[in-house]
Amino acid sequence: MARRSLSDIEKIWSNVEGIKKLSDRVIGIGPFGVGMDGLLTWVPVVGTAYSVIVALWLMVQGFQARATPSTLLRMAGYLGFDSATSLVGEAIPFAPDLIDTVFQGHLMAARALQKDIESTHW
Repeated sequence: MARRSLSDIEKIWSNVEGIKKLSDRVIGIGPFGVGMDGLLTWVPVVGTAYSVIVALWLMVQGFQARATPSTLLRMAGYLGFDSATSLVGEAIPFAPDLIDTVFQGHLMAARALQKDIESTHW
């Protein structure tokens, strides 16, 4: 298996940085922020679709960067929780939307991948 070139890894890191900001930090207020994931969660179906698509995209980036299995599992946990909150909305109205607005799963998964890239490639 051929190693990724440094420019490929830099591109993945940069793409992940963009998603990190778009999904969870469009509006930043100190250590807190809201992004497209938190805003779109209030739109039925659209929010879930956005969350799942971005989660899959981040996982693909992790595989392309050849992240360690532990990093990929951590990312899957963050992204799985982030995406699953929208699926339990029937039991407690608005609770999943509030959780999805506050829980920044895409941001946490992106940071985990970026740390893995920094420790293994740079």
